[in-house]
Amino acid sequence: MSTPQDTFNKLKWGSQVPKLKDKIEQEMDILQDMFEDNIHIKYPNKAMEQIAKCRLYSAHMNDEDSDYLAGCTWAVENQHEWHICEEDKRINRGPDWKPKDYEFKPVDNEAWKKEVRYSSDMKFRLVWSDEEDKWVADPDQLAEYLKNKK
Repeated sequence: MSTPQDTFNKLKWGSQVPKLKDKIEQEMDILQDMFEDNIHIKYPNKAMEQIAKCRLYSAHMNDEDSDYLAGCTWAVENQHEWHICEEDKRINRGPDWKPKDYEFKPVDNEAWKKEVRYSSDMKFRLVWSDEEDKWVADPDQLAEYLKNKK
């Protein structure tokens, strides 16, 4: 039985819906593999590139994928490790799963901290705070925002 959303998608997108769902699933699988292997810790730029690819389809994602994408964004911003045991990886990815050998070059942390970043809602630029050891809203932009809000 089709849901009202399925009916709407068929009317709006026609035969593109299955292709779109396949593309979303493909990109989200890549993202999941990267995060389960904690690639976002060593190579945050690569993780953000994959998040950006997935975000292209965010208007067409289900709630589960949207939430996972938000969690991945948070994990990169906060350098939070993904903890999943090897057995769960084999269950999720099949019995022939083996860890991937990623060929990314490690990121120069000082250059990485100087990159321009934005909050997940794209409202604020983020800057690296050595005191807090995490990305925080740009104080100048935040002050301007609060001044204009009054």
